[in-house]
Amino acid sequence: MNMRLIDNVIVPYKAKAFYMFMMFMWVASVSDYTSFNFGKNPILMPAFLIILAFYYIKYCHKSYKPLWIVLFLNILWNIVSYFKYGGYIGINFPPFYSIIIVHVAFNIYSKEDFLYYFEKMLVMFCSISLIVWLFANILGTPFVSFMRSISVIQPSSPTETYSFLFGLCSHIQMGIRRNLGFTWEPGRFACWILLGMYFNLVRNKFNIKNKSFIILFLSLLTTLSTTGYSLLVVLILFVLMNKKSKLSKVIIVLCVVLVFPTVWGLSIMSDKIESLMDLDAGLGSIEYHSVEDGMAIVCPQRFTGIYVSFMNFVNDIFLGFNQLSNSYVSAVLYKHSVIVAPSEGIIGILAKYGIFYGAFFYYWLIKSSSYLSSSLGYKGKLMFFLLFMGISFSYEFWENCILMYFYLCAFYHKFDERYFDVKPTKARL
Repeated sequence: MNMRLIDNVIVPYKAKAFYMFMMFMWVASVSDYTSFNFGKNPILMPAFLIILAFYYIKYCHKSYKPLWIVLFLNILWNIVSYFKYGGYIGINFPPFYSIIIVHVAFNIYSKEDFLYYFEKMLVMFCSISLIVWLFANILGTPFVSFMRSISVIQPSSPTETYSFLFGLCSHIQMGIRRNLGFTWEPGRFACWILLGMYFNLVRNKFNIKNKSFIILFLSLLTTLSTTGYSLLVVLILFVLMNKKSKLSKVIIVLCVVLVFPTVWGLSIMSDKIESLMDLDAGLGSIEYHSVEDGMAIVCPQRFTGIYVSFMNFVNDIFLGFNQLSNSYVSAVLYKHSVIVAPSEGIIGILAKYGIFYGAFFYYWLIKSSSYLSSSLGYKGKLMFFLLFMGISFSYEFWENCILMYFYLCAFYHKFDERYFDVKPTKARL
């Protein structure tokens, strides 16, 4: 009998579906109730850890070497940071948890399994968000008032109401309330949708005539997101690379030529891009908040955020700043009067962890992008890398457990290919 099959654990589809649901709970950002913070989440956080421990004990039976390597790097970096900055050795908890969560995921899912459950769970959340979005835009104030009445914590801009995994956005553009799904901001929700569309195309051999793709596409439209609409171009290029039919390619090209100039001409696109490129205005807003709000957390966006992250990076190329309060911009330029937290992740990961630890993630992102292409059978070895960089331009996703699964898949496969030989079960959701 094949020894590889002996070592495999049969994981029931319900256990796989529930774990994927929990992974979405862990990455959802519409409410503090899903955060890795005992202070903000004193009830559910212990429950999360119990569930994680159960899955770890029951299903983790493969090589632990990749897990130990990543944990060792994380702990070593934290210890060195402790000697530089002092204070407590807080093993940077969000990525620490994510590493464990991802290790369990590698033990219970094959690549195909993970893509299936990821897409199905995302489509389910998108379907609910479309219903909430429709009610909010059609019924207006009565529905918004209802959502406020069941809001679990005090909302803050741009999220008007929190209801555990779903909320309402306070931003209204062209008379339409934007859809933010299970996140705190429509653009971030758009990033998740783009990932779902990407892997839907892979799973369905680039056939967009399926229910899931339609739901994802409609959800993307409701976000009114500059990031989402811009990166849609990347997905179109992805389809062009992999479509064999010349007629299909011609149709796609015509859509690009005719539709995208119109989309980019919309006020939501042109005005947003112009404001994001105004570096002086962005830096001015940081200064304003630092004077007026004391220890407020200020989040410079896009281009300003990249500039701020670059200043933080060159201040300590080798080690990084560890905690935001230690960053060059927060500690030196603004004398701890404000915490400046750029939302971007392109340079931010290097600014936080330094060139060596940060390069580890970059290296395996590129390797995993190539690995996903070859193992799933599509053209575009760097396509996932480009998509990840695209969403990282606006948001930090490196410490997110679901994204960590994707960019560490080549790393895990290098040490033990059985991580992708999980014995299949009948997949249902």
